[in-house]
Amino acid sequence: MRNIKKMIVVGFTLGMLTASTTVFANTREFIFHMDQSYLHGTNNYNTGYVASKNDNEQAAYITVSKFERSNNAIVSMWVSPAGRASTELTDPWSWQSTQPRKRLQYAVQRKKGDTHQLSAEQFRSGTAVLSGKWTP
Repeated sequence: MRNIKKMIVVGFTLGMLTASTTVFANTREFIFHMDQSYLHGTNNYNTGYVASKNDNEQAAYITVSKFERSNNAIVSMWVSPAGRASTELTDPWSWQSTQPRKRLQYAVQRKKGDTHQLSAEQFRSGTAVLSGKWTP
């Protein structure tokens, strides 16, 4: 009887410990150097920073911690399948300055293990450099 109580307490403790543990997704740092060669409508995208989903949450997160630009350049970013920049898995979001964590909802069902990349294009002339972190 004593062993059963001990096993219940140990099981309960392990369950509570597991439930309170934070699960970290695959977060990647990025830096995009944008110029007029990536202008909207040219079908030339700046892509990279491939990462796999580590959860089944139907959202990606992007934080832009640095944003420098000339001539009011605006950068639009979205999440796409690795190697397919023109396929938008999230609605694009346009950056004109730094941005705290931005949640982008997936338009189609994504699952743990799916591989994604960031894709970007530029609106208006000039150049822009933006960097931060993203989580698929």
